[in-house]
Order: sequence, then C-alpha cells, then structure tokens
Amino acid sequence: MLVVLDDFASYGAEVDRTAELAAALSLEYGVSISQVFVRRQEWLAGDSPFVRSVRDEAIAP
Repeated sequence: MLVVLDDFASYGAEVDRTAELAAALSLEYGVSISQVFVRRQEWLAGDSPFVRSVRDEAIAP
C-alpha cells in the first residue's frame, strides 16, 4: 500500500505507526500488505520507475 504524506522525519516511525492497520488488513483479506511511504512532492512530480508504475495502477488519485 502506497501512503502519500506531506512529509515525514522517519520512514521507520511511519512503518511503526501503520503496522497494526496493515496487519489487520492482511489478516482480513488473506493477503500480504506492505507499506511504502512517499512524500507528496515525490508523488506529484517524481519520475522514478516506481512512482510512474504506481501512478498508472493507482486506485485513488
């Protein structure tokens, strides 16, 4: 799951904050969910292959 945030100081802290939700969703739907965090500016203007691919496949803009 890609999480777009305005900014964050610690990637690890964001993983810790969302781990419980990701685990609950994983159990509920029987799938493995990993969190990936990007800053808003990277989402809007980034041109990495990863960001382009996620933009193409995004469920929510």
